[in-house]
Amino acid sequence: MWLRSAEKELLDPKRTEKGYGDRAFAVAGPDLWNTLPLDIRNSVSVAIFKSAIKTHFFEMCYTC
Repeated sequence: MWLRSAEKELLDPKRTEKGYGDRAFAVAGPDLWNTLPLDIRNSVSVAIFKSAIKTHFFEMCYTC
């Protein structure tokens, strides 16, 4: 049986009791990964991923 959330390929970040640990890569990395669009997360190669992520962040910064 497949869950719909399994298709999204989300990571389960570790949670901390205090707010300071949320800046650790083990927490911040999965949180950032989960905010990326599905087409970027499903890139078939590193080169395509790099290009797509640069385009995504460029559009985030320069779109009004």
